Amino acid sequence: MHLEIRSTNIHFGDSVRDYIAGRMESAIGQHERRIGLTTVHLADINGPHGGNDKQCRIAARLRGGKTIRVEDADADLIKVIDRATDRVKHTLAQEIERRRSRRRRVSSRKPTSD
Repeated sequence: MHLEIRSTNIHFGDSVRDYIAGRMESAIGQHERRIGLTTVHLADINGPHGGNDKQCRIAARLRGGKTIRVEDADADLIKVIDRATDRVKHTLAQEIERRRSRRRRVSSRKPTSD
């Protein structure tokens, strides 16, 4: 997995960058070989106005073309990172299961003879 971390109107240190990397490694886990580029984009969407303004958008490109995208917002940066990475983990597991089911259905079809 190649991880890019970007930000808009929000500044954070290496500890947050390391935290994001750890959460993404945990979320992707055993499926890492199925993932290409993963981008985490953090933004402060309201600036100094306050509110649920920390946004985390994650895009994880699966090998084979599909991209998993999740987005969440909260006033707390760590909470929004946690929720977004949890959603990536859940969505990735669903997609992997869909692919496995599809392969099972295709391989179980028996050719018909004319």
